[in-house]
Amino acid sequence: WEAVREARQAMAQDLLGQLDAARSAQKCEVGIQALAPLAAQGRIDTLICGFDVEAPGRYDAETGLFTEIEAAENWTDLDDGVEWLIGQVLDHGGSVRFAEDELLGDQPLAATLRY
Repeated sequence: WEAVREARQAMAQDLLGQLDAARSAQKCEVGIQALAPLAAQGRIDTLICGFDVEAPGRYDAETGLFTEIEAAENWTDLDDGVEWLIGQVLDHGGSVRFAEDELLGDQPLAATLRY
């Protein structure tokens, strides 16, 4: 298990390094509100997502806005914004990496951008 732990720590450091480099180049965004239109436009290169992230709501292609909705008792008529975001990134040829929630701090969704 020691080798697995070391590999996970190395991957986490790699993710943090990618995010820091992207921030320095102003090619980083965080949060579903900022990421939703970028994903729809195919601008996300790598989405970094915490394991336990959920965002019930809907993306409106006409306005380019993601509307978060408080978790309702009936989830059947709501989309999970994180699932939608992951699908958009993959559909546009981007990659998705998952990280421990505590690694990402108070922003459990982050992305490096193509441009």
